[in-house]
Amino acid sequence: MRIWLVQPHEHTPLDPWGRVLRHGQLARRLVQRGVEVTWWTSRFYHHRKTFRAGPERIRTAEGYDIVQLPGPGYRRNVSLRRLAHYRALVSAFRDRVAREEHSPDLIHCALPPLELPEAAVAIARQLGVPSTVDILDTWPDVYLTALARPLRPLLRVALATEFRRSTRALAGATALVGISESYLAWALARARRERGPLDSIFPLGYQPHVPAETGPREPLPVPPAQLERKTVVTFVGSFVSMCDIDVVLDAARDLQNRASDLLFVIAGDGPLGRKWRGKAEGLQNVVFTGWLSQRQVARLLEHSDIGLAPYVAGATQSLPNKIFEYMAAGLPVVSSLRGDAEALLATERIGVTFREGDQEDLVRNLFRLAEDRELRDGCRRRATALFSERFSADSVYQAMASHLIRIAATGGSVPTGSGLDLRLGDPRRIL
Repeated sequence: MRIWLVQPHEHTPLDPWGRVLRHGQLARRLVQRGVEVTWWTSRFYHHRKTFRAGPERIRTAEGYDIVQLPGPGYRRNVSLRRLAHYRALVSAFRDRVAREEHSPDLIHCALPPLELPEAAVAIARQLGVPSTVDILDTWPDVYLTALARPLRPLLRVALATEFRRSTRALAGATALVGISESYLAWALARARRERGPLDSIFPLGYQPHVPAETGPREPLPVPPAQLERKTVVTFVGSFVSMCDIDVVLDAARDLQNRASDLLFVIAGDGPLGRKWRGKAEGLQNVVFTGWLSQRQVARLLEHSDIGLAPYVAGATQSLPNKIFEYMAAGLPVVSSLRGDAEALLATERIGVTFREGDQEDLVRNLFRLAEDRELRDGCRRRATALFSERFSADSVYQAMASHLIRIAATGGSVPTGSGLDLRLGDPRRIL
């Protein structure tokens, strides 16, 4: 059996920075089940805005192939050049598919971007094989959040082609996969159909880093002894417009003289790095670490007490990966996301939700967790158990691999008595 995965944005095993996420984890489990996997990605490395080296097709140590499609790249995430890059990827994808010796039994494609799922679904139909679309964000709706509400109808008109493209891709797919109930519901509404037996939910499973038993440990930018004397509030992620580090820095400034034991550690970098580091000048309770390796992130979270997931008002993230990263480390989560994330934190009692952009509400919630050790310990125990049971990479992606294999084996139909187990697709299992 052959399955193609199309995902141009994620880190690959060939990249020196960043951990392998959803599609790399899925590819590994598919290979373990005897599937021949090809992962179609971009030669342009989205996270570092650089180009990957090496040949067009590379066999990984895990036993699957990576095909690096050419494109011009882009400097800014929101730009016409980025759209031109995706058009180039689609053209290269179609040309490269025409040269493939063997057809797949299933094409599984991530959304975003829009262009590749549209092409993948069309190619699957031409080849007479099923296709699935993995909903990782609500494109192009995410663009609407960048404007004030009165202006959104105008942008919707300007993006009419993009909306039609998303409907074609989602309606034409054999099955839809969402990382949460709200994302799957959005995709089904855009596809203009009811949920079918092959549509399912598989959250963003996370694979914690296991430190090597031998060899030197990579140093942390903050000495562990300093971390152990503080209540450490940690953010790990990219510095992009959807993340609200401004409110975190405002809270840190407010707390600098009122809570001397609180230390904010902000790990990562990105387009807004210079702005946020400038805003933090003079704050003795804030540390920017820059990019960290997987081992360094794991060590930092070992010394942390609270995990931060601050997003701007209107952010379209549902259940982002950093929530599961914090859960895996046993950290109470302080988040501003509504919907699926808020329900998860409240129902499972593993964290709190503050009002978007509200510095005072963030301060109140941080005070509450910092001062109540029993509350933090309870969140820690529940988060660790919940992650192990439902959100570990192994449990999520073993089930997802089984789901894709069954779709591929049946050609997209569900025979009577197939015994298809979609329990992870039941929203009650998530929330």
